[in-house]
Amino acid sequence: MPPKQNNKLSKSQKNLIRWKAALDIATDMVLQASNAGAATAAAPVSVATVTSALADLSTIGSDDEDSGRQPMARATTTNINKGSSTTTLYSPQQCEEGIWFISVDIEAYESKQDLILEIGWSICDPSSGKDTFIDNHYAISDYRHLVNKKFVDSRPDMFGFGETVWANLQDAIAAFQQDLEKAASRNKDERFVLIAHDMASDMKYLSGMGVVFPKGMVQFDTQEMNAARVGNGACKMGLGSLLDEVNIENYSLHNAGNDAHYTMQLFLWLARNNGSLMV
Repeated sequence: MPPKQNNKLSKSQKNLIRWKAALDIATDMVLQASNAGAATAAAPVSVATVTSALADLSTIGSDDEDSGRQPMARATTTNINKGSSTTTLYSPQQCEEGIWFISVDIEAYESKQDLILEIGWSICDPSSGKDTFIDNHYAISDYRHLVNKKFVDSRPDMFGFGETVWANLQDAIAAFQQDLEKAASRNKDERFVLIAHDMASDMKYLSGMGVVFPKGMVQFDTQEMNAARVGNGACKMGLGSLLDEVNIENYSLHNAGNDAHYTMQLFLWLARNNGSLMV
């Protein structure tokens, strides 16, 4: 008798299903946000049909779930209606000022990971019709004397997109929290997008620092989006290597403000170059 066929999906395959669904939703949300700025936008733009992938998400386990962590690649912290053919994550009428996309990066001390050295975030509103970013970089004054050099070099003084603010951790977190709340206040569903490269790591830091995430927040991990792009569930490229691969010019990485800016550029590139849903 022929050997029994094993139809069970591997963890890598499960991840790819989830991450591909997230990539497709990211592409649609960028398109929706861009359409919101057009005078002809007269009706809600629905996320394209990703029913099969979303249905799989409801039944297929993940590494995150196995470990007890909240799965980052589900793409949203809010409920997605898995029973319908389309899911409206964002309506232009609900967000007159345009939905905000916020990328974030945290730099921690290499010898004691609970010491946060820098926080950077970048805000983009595609409804403006162009990719104009509002970039923020906070360096923590209490740890000015701590320098990373074993694995990566600290570059707190090399922010390339504005002025670095030296402040205590509480003030830096308060500024970030204020922008999250401002993003959520722009529409009735508190809908906005949070982006990171290796989201689980940054979410761990942010949650540990007491950041409160509005209920309408949608999350995307550019590392996982790229794994979906190349069709390899084991692909976890670093930010610098991936930027170079897709020809996004970059300087002075491992500065939290710079990394946040380039993560936003990468997110938009991945969303707009998604082979199944080109923008």
